[in-house]
Amino acid sequence: MEQKNLNRILLWNFLLAILFIQSCALKPTAWQAPTKPALEVNDKLLTATKIPLNGWYGPEDIVFDQHGNLYCGVHIGKRDFSDGKILKISPNGVVQEFYDASSWVSGLHFDSNNNLIALSHRQGLISISPNKEVKVLAKTDEKGRPFLIPNGLDIATDGNIYFSNTSHDAPYDIQYGRKLILELQPNGGLYQYNPKTKKVTTLIDGTYFGNGVVLSKNEDFILMTETTKYRILKYWLKGAKKGEKEIFMDNLPGFPNGISMRKDGSFWLGFSTKRNDALDKIHAKKV
Repeated sequence: MEQKNLNRILLWNFLLAILFIQSCALKPTAWQAPTKPALEVNDKLLTATKIPLNGWYGPEDIVFDQHGNLYCGVHIGKRDFSDGKILKISPNGVVQEFYDASSWVSGLHFDSNNNLIALSHRQGLISISPNKEVKVLAKTDEKGRPFLIPNGLDIATDGNIYFSNTSHDAPYDIQYGRKLILELQPNGGLYQYNPKTKKVTTLIDGTYFGNGVVLSKNEDFILMTETTKYRILKYWLKGAKKGEKEIFMDNLPGFPNGISMRKDGSFWLGFSTKRNDALDKIHAKKV
């Protein structure tokens, strides 16, 4: 089959997908995606060992405690996000339920008091003490908009918590995820929670599938991935540019998701999947 015909079929498949997204009134924004860069592929991850999750799916974030136990948020089915837990996995691979979140949990980080700070799609920003006492820190922003898909999370040395929220319009499921990708509308944002004042401050209002969040080594800026625009934003926390945002990396070869910092101050970036030519072509046209 000629490549031209294959591309046409892929394009029509995406158009048909739009028609089958039931109960989702689409209001897409036309956007000309930049020309996709070349993607270098290797087989280095083929040697990785997969950790069994006892039938759970989607470990969106991972964090280790001081004893080497690994924690991750999971959901109930491959395409079912209606229920979820936080799992605790010991160094020798024993998996147990740490917290029944009754929803997907997509952001995790320990604070200075060993409380597990988490982003629950049901409760919002929460704190879980070593004794498993749960406290809801924030469910909405200053305007009362709910954190329905809270996503990436990091904590500064002064205790301030930085996190993203992909959407305040609807909770996540496969159907709504497709809607977010196809519409390409700014939603949710980047936020700061101050544990002393217990107040939420919006740093960026409206992001394009705001996802992973990480502080820089000197904590002078924060990075946040924008999955549907294939880029990473930088928001300045200190210095002459304090309060300003700019593009840190643009035109990435895939859908950027989680991001974390290495010991040397550079960053690890994970991709959900590579880009699709047909999707980029659809974005340039309003449906």
